[in-house]
Amino acid sequence: MAQKPVRKNAPDAQATLAIHRQQETFSGPIPHPEILKKYAEIVPDAPERILAVFEKDSEHLRVIEREALRAEVHETRLRNWMAFGLAGFSLVAGTAAAFSGHEAFASVIVGASCVGLVTGFLQ
Repeated sequence: MAQKPVRKNAPDAQATLAIHRQQETFSGPIPHPEILKKYAEIVPDAPERILAVFEKDSEHLRVIEREALRAEVHETRLRNWMAFGLAGFSLVAGTAAAFSGHEAFASVIVGASCVGLVTGFLQ
């Protein structure tokens, strides 16, 4: 039996348009729980293995960050001690030059050292 075409301007004609759109986003270091369930259907212990890898990677990242911070602190301390040593040497050399009669040379040594130290600490 063939259907009758419905005219748009007929009084009993109804037009229904339904659009269903669903969008889901997920962002994170581990897969979405639904994806983990699908992995479990393929390999039963896959979610545990995936989480174990994530935990190992997280611990490794924390160790690297901790070591980088320690290295930065060590480098800063070493730089400060070297600046202190250079400043002390410059003051001793300038004082020795001044007492030996080379006042102009002594003022250049001490002045350049002070300018360099102030510039270095202000950066």
